[in-house]
Amino acid sequence: MACEIDFKIDKATLQAIKKNSILIKKVSPERIRVEFTKILLSNYPRRGLKLLHRLGLLRFTMPELQKCAGIYRENFCGGEDLLENTLDMVASLPPDLNLRLSVLLYNIKSISRQGEKKEIVVKILRRIRFKNTVIKKVTFLTKENWQVLNFSKKINIRQLASRIGIENLEDVWELKKALIKGSCSSEKCKSAEIERAKNNIKKTLQERPPVSLKDLAVNGKDLIVLGYNEGKEMGQILKELLNLVLEKPALNQKKILLTCVKEKNFH
Repeated sequence: MACEIDFKIDKATLQAIKKNSILIKKVSPERIRVEFTKILLSNYPRRGLKLLHRLGLLRFTMPELQKCAGIYRENFCGGEDLLENTLDMVASLPPDLNLRLSVLLYNIKSISRQGEKKEIVVKILRRIRFKNTVIKKVTFLTKENWQVLNFSKKINIRQLASRIGIENLEDVWELKKALIKGSCSSEKCKSAEIERAKNNIKKTLQERPPVSLKDLAVNGKDLIVLGYNEGKEMGQILKELLNLVLEKPALNQKKILLTCVKEKNFH
């Protein structure tokens, strides 16, 4: 209730919870998952996660997140540590389980040892008994390096959509936007960057550009007619054509692309 309706917990209750926090080890992972999910999807997720930390419950539910406390970076605002920054990012996102979990796991992953980075997301989500569909989606979303994602030009957006699938573009943008909001840039700069990116994404989606092999105006059968055999060479040619139309969508016409293949001109 504390994070769902901003309910105040009296001091004696808080002290009792903190004193007996170790008892949470007796709670099943499934129950922990249910309650943790309620906190994440609540109206006040920052407050709920902060309470878990203050009361000593976070070290039993998601100890990897607790390790974010006391880690500072240059681009954080007002002396915040990584934990505070992570909670701010979570609170800035819409109440979507995959998105809010992704922020937690992305920042946990950023401080994990190199050999652990690949497995840490799956390891944590399995331990708390999240469904495979959630694990798969969050693992996918946290693979991208959000810092380097660039939405300032439509070509960048088309290339990203080609890499991650256009159906995932909005989710990845929400995560990038949370990262922008959590940076120490001025509010004016952050607002300008977000507005510019939103406009570019909107225009890109409206234009419905070719972003995958199935969107190409030519296919393997067309290349067979030109004398190519199925295999590695054909696959490489189709990839070259896709790269070409990602840069210049207007070239996605059968006659033009077949001419490019005949002349071996993919630039």
